[in-house]
Amino acid sequence: MARLAAERMRHRLGQPAVVEARSGASGHIGAEATSGVVPDGYTTGTVSMHTILINPLPFSGRHPLRPGQSRQLYRRHQEGRVRPLAVTTRERWPAPPAVVGAAMAGLSLGSWHLWAGPPGTRSEVIDRLLQAIRAAFAE
Repeated sequence: MARLAAERMRHRLGQPAVVEARSGASGHIGAEATSGVVPDGYTTGTVSMHTILINPLPFSGRHPLRPGQSRQLYRRHQEGRVRPLAVTTRERWPAPPAVVGAAMAGLSLGSWHLWAGPPGTRSEVIDRLLQAIRAAFAE
């Protein structure tokens, strides 16, 4: 996805767009690399919903679910201290059977990626990148 968009953005921005895959740690390595650069618009990245939900979120400084907490949540569920409302599967999760799939609960399923840059990127730079990204995916 990013490579295709980069090729199309190159023409709109008038300069090369290079994609460097930084995988590992469920996307956290790439997200961290993108968030810690000079906010000039030259370094951005795509971040999956999985990275944002599971890993610490480097773009806001908040940590919605810290490493290891998924095990803690499961243990708390087993102890009856938390109650899951739905899982992101279409069907009911086999263990525990009381947890419905998101589609069964009327929620839309799908994966998404967000295009992100470091905090402090100027709004005019964001607007220019946004126009190029939208145009790349409209082609």
